[in-house]
Amino acid sequence: MRVNNVVSKMGGREKAYGINLSFPSTTIVELAGRAGFDFVTFDSEHGPFTVDLLDDLCRVADMAGVT
Repeated sequence: MRVNNVVSKMGGREKAYGINLSFPSTTIVELAGRAGFDFVTFDSEHGPFTVDLLDDLCRVADMAGVT
């Protein structure tokens, strides 16, 4: 099972760092993983997200090691 970075950090009383995306960009999600961020949130209320885009973003986040 995949480890949740945020839960792991909280368990060790560490800070978890992440970004909030209000536009769909798989490139930004991949870069967040390479930059060492722990999580990415997707603001689908205020951004142009579709179910297909969210699926792609989640897949890239998983491959990039971002929760």
